[in-house]
Amino acid sequence: MIAHKDDIRLSEQLLPQVLLPGFLDEPILLTRTKDHQLRCLSNVCTHRGNILIDHHCTQSQMRCRYHGKRFKWDGTFVAMPEFSGVEDFPAERDHLPKVPFGDWHEEFLFAAIQPSVPLSEFLKGMTTRLS
Repeated sequence: MIAHKDDIRLSEQLLPQVLLPGFLDEPILLTRTKDHQLRCLSNVCTHRGNILIDHHCTQSQMRCRYHGKRFKWDGTFVAMPEFSGVEDFPAERDHLPKVPFGDWHEEFLFAAIQPSVPLSEFLKGMTTRLS
């Protein structure tokens, strides 16, 4: 479990999390777009590996503080200073990787880097016991 939906309910809100702290320690980022779509992305810049967002906030753009690389709320690369016109740039690897995620009872958000089963199957026993 990475968050409750109430933790990220506003448009253009960003919520950095660490997936499995002390074990996997994977920096991930929940985003809420202007049209209120939830996204879960890697929170690591694809240029130099800098953490993009270090605190829960609402802001108009997602920008790396290291070299100024900018991303859309869905993780798509937008721009990088001094790189306009560079051959083969941007490439698919310049976008932030998406992290598979889902919700339980439309409230609790869960994520996994490489899920081995669908979330509904993973939570099936708990759902049965708590229904």
